[in-house]
Amino acid sequence: MMHLDQLGAGLGLCGIVAARLGASRVILTDGDSDTLTRMRTNVAASARPLLPECRQLIWQPRPNNTKNKTSRNEYLHRFLAQSNISNGVPLILGADICYMEESLEPLWNTMDHLLSKEAGGQVWLAYTFRNVAMDSIVEQAQEYGFVCQQTPSGGTTEGVYVFVRRQRLTMAATK
Repeated sequence: MMHLDQLGAGLGLCGIVAARLGASRVILTDGDSDTLTRMRTNVAASARPLLPECRQLIWQPRPNNTKNKTSRNEYLHRFLAQSNISNGVPLILGADICYMEESLEPLWNTMDHLLSKEAGGQVWLAYTFRNVAMDSIVEQAQEYGFVCQQTPSGGTTEGVYVFVRRQRLTMAATK
């Protein structure tokens, strides 16, 4: 039974297909209210007994040392609690969501909060070049403890990438 979250789900097609293929729970998210309305219409029309959930999620940057330090993390923690996924999800899907350099840090911070803290949680990212180089995406992912395990074949940078959360070393493991 797969449980997944799709960031920037747009009209919801990938999540609807995942639900129809047997995912036990699918949460579709988008930051745009108008898109979210159309997504909900599409999900309702998909006529599946277990419909994907549609929720607004605005990616949050890593808090800095300002007064807003806790409010940004609280937004993501509230989203997790309201979605009943306090332990995170094992899989995040994202298609064509990396099109502004300034969105990379909020995107990876949000994925870091949403993805299960267990080693092996995955992000499947469909990438096409739109003003952001893949090197920048990989670099930002590494800052959040993710490693790129799968890249497109055929000598192109466009395609599906699989990022995996690195196992965090404990003091006992380092001795």
